[in-house]
Amino acid sequence: MFGRLAYDKSKPPKRPQLLHFYSSRVYDSLIAPRVESRMKELQTKAKYTGGEVPWPITVQNQVTKECWDEETEVEQAEIMRALDREHEIAVKAWKESRADGPNRTPEEFSASLKSAAHYLQPFVDAIAEHMGMTVSLLMAGPIGAKKGVIEM
Repeated sequence: MFGRLAYDKSKPPKRPQLLHFYSSRVYDSLIAPRVESRMKELQTKAKYTGGEVPWPITVQNQVTKECWDEETEVEQAEIMRALDREHEIAVKAWKESRADGPNRTPEEFSASLKSAAHYLQPFVDAIAEHMGMTVSLLMAGPIGAKKGVIEM
């Protein structure tokens, strides 16, 4: 029943942030060992100085940025091209999935209409209770079982 609502509201995939994309490609081989080593150093330092240990995600982000900065311009350019390619593929797939719209046969539409009260009444009741007001919902449109006669 709510498939069309979700369909109409879907947005194209967002382009990932560069460092997140980079991290997803090299985390295990390059970033993780450095993060573990850095965390051990910081924990040892905090133990002896009484300072606080930074959040692991903060250290991970710092190490990721350092690794990115160490990449050559050629490697950085290739990673950016890969990011653009993957984003273009995701957007293309999203557009293709929306090309025909949701499939709605007359039978599916009729079933949705018959079960509308099951979904809508609790929604209307919740609004009424929350707002302390009387709430009504009016649906008007062609009724397939009545040969397309428009009813409310």
